Amino acid sequence: MLVAGGCARTSPEPSGSAAGSSDLAPAPVAVSGSAGCSSLPSRNPAGRDGRDANGEGGGVRVLPDLSLRCLTSQEEVRLRDLGGRAMVVNLWATWCGPCRAEMPMLQAAHDDLGGQVAFLGVGTKDPSTVAGPFLEEVGVRYPQVVDPAAELLRATQVPGLPVTLFLAPDGEIVDQHIGRLDRDTLDELVAKILEDAASRH
Repeated sequence: MLVAGGCARTSPEPSGSAAGSSDLAPAPVAVSGSAGCSSLPSRNPAGRDGRDANGEGGGVRVLPDLSLRCLTSQEEVRLRDLGGRAMVVNLWATWCGPCRAEMPMLQAAHDDLGGQVAFLGVGTKDPSTVAGPFLEEVGVRYPQVVDPAAELLRATQVPGLPVTLFLAPDGEIVDQHIGRLDRDTLDELVAKILEDAASRH
């Protein structure tokens, strides 16, 4: 696990709202050129039920059994079903400076590596009406879900953002990076999950 500086878990609250309130409930927004969540790879989750993000009950660390709303549609994405390909899952927020700084790099990495690795963004403690315009501004087009109550962040037991998880095709979390990612580190960790995936065949 690699660690760098990041943002504290606590975010500024929107005026008149509390985190997790109905004001932060996901509402679909348009993002130009977004791939949408229907492009996310999925796998048969059989045999994974009962294993949480910390591997309790199964000895393997996997994503928790959460369903999060796609940013650009009404589609629900069940995190436990993701897989079939290696994947990079980035937890971010507009109020997190390091998150904002790494987003263009993540999109460039997706453009370069998307044929080998799937990318998913998880907008954390942000209303869709804030997350959508930010993604539009920075040109991020890979699939995004919204997590207004920061459920996935709590499951990772990491104190702040950004957090990037690196998943093998079978859904196992092979590594994670806490804090702002640079391209060299991302490429190194992607190579690790691809090598791990190849060794399982």
